[in-house]
Amino acid sequence: MSAPNEDPTPEEGHGQTEEDDYEGDAPSRTEPSAASPGDDAVAVMPEDVSDEELATEVLDFAEPFESIGRADLDGFLRRASGARVVLLGASTHGTSEFHRMRSRLTRELLAVHDFDFVALEADWSDTARIDRYVRDGDVPESEWTAFARFPRWLWRNRETREFVESLRDFNSGIGERGDRVALHGLDLFGMNDSVREILEYLERVDPEAADEARSRYSCLAPWQDEPGRYTSEATRETFEECEEAVMAQLRELLEERLALPGIGEDFVQAVQNARLVADAERYYRLLYRGGAKAWNVREEHMLDTLRMLLAHHGPDSRGVVWAHNAHVGDASATSMGRRGRTSLGELAREELDKRAYLVGMVTDRGSVTVASRWEGPPETRELGPARDDSYEHLLTHMEEPRALLPIHHRAPPAVRERLADTRPLRTVGVVRDPGDDGDEYVQASLSRQFDELVWLEETDALTPLDSEQVEGEPETYPFGL
Repeated sequence: MSAPNEDPTPEEGHGQTEEDDYEGDAPSRTEPSAASPGDDAVAVMPEDVSDEELATEVLDFAEPFESIGRADLDGFLRRASGARVVLLGASTHGTSEFHRMRSRLTRELLAVHDFDFVALEADWSDTARIDRYVRDGDVPESEWTAFARFPRWLWRNRETREFVESLRDFNSGIGERGDRVALHGLDLFGMNDSVREILEYLERVDPEAADEARSRYSCLAPWQDEPGRYTSEATRETFEECEEAVMAQLRELLEERLALPGIGEDFVQAVQNARLVADAERYYRLLYRGGAKAWNVREEHMLDTLRMLLAHHGPDSRGVVWAHNAHVGDASATSMGRRGRTSLGELAREELDKRAYLVGMVTDRGSVTVASRWEGPPETRELGPARDDSYEHLLTHMEEPRALLPIHHRAPPAVRERLADTRPLRTVGVVRDPGDDGDEYVQASLSRQFDELVWLEETDALTPLDSEQVEGEPETYPFGL
């Protein structure tokens, strides 16, 4: 079955950001966030220093490393030891080193601090197939393969496959399934697959309820394969009809959960799929009207999913999140926040305070995997160098090609305050117009947006998986095409 086109506009953070986000004023909220240094740092007035001098001050607390595989992560592991959720960002979706660095950091967190799950900025139903592979060792046959909708290369790539295989190997040494590290999707796309999963679950446990659910979801049928059309073709009456139907289905499943003495994982999957469909319907409905509300529905959905995962895995559970910097960073410290947009990182800080540890990743130049148009094939394109007034250009003055920058824990207050100055910070989506110079930026207060930064000065494009690269795998292999 072909994958639905469910991410049709730049609103989702996969495309170019709005013009005002490039050259916006400083964020409206200037006080420190939950994880920022505090009043002592805010009281320090930054001196007028050159970029070269500031880069030298940053280098004084930086932790350089020779390569991703040989990086000394002892300091990072101490800093993350008290976090319940570690959010690992990336300034592009198409950079190999970002995927590989997140993989390295995640594997160390799993081994040293016993984190329970990894959550990706990916579809729930697709990632559930990969979860079966890493926890059970097999994947049931299905009508669909994981990560098949555009941009399929975002997760269907060599770097992700290597992480998935390493996670499967890690779990092979753990006896009980419930003790193995799980893999989940946070995003609200994949509506078509989620509807299918709900109906399949109900057919197994209550065929009469399946018939009722099929009737309720019928209003979405014209748009399930192309939900982007929902924003332009549906009438207001249809909006209201679908909203009422999908919410009724979610309420019914939630009420069933309250009536059950214990709930199995299949039921958890069904409830989350119903929540996804309800939030996706609301997302596309708001996207039709424009503004920041649709973006915020997506961020709130990811937080709700993260909250559910922490509850499902137990009161002491801990998770690692992989997502774009636009989601991981605190939006209130950027021009996104000035435009009314929130982020998963900002919401997680509000909910978990200092137990949410926000890690961004940035690069100055190299190559990146992108598409020239929506539904277009992946291309390797040149990246950078970053513009002269950007944070990335500032960091090149350190003359260290790779480093961890523990801003919150190790930067002196005066340096933290200098890094709170608003400067452009690159944010690259999955689509780039060939006529552009390829440089997309938000205005950011770096020390308030992230607790820690990974600096990788020159990076390479990731490697999408082609059909030939998975030949010989079983038909149920989740990355098969």
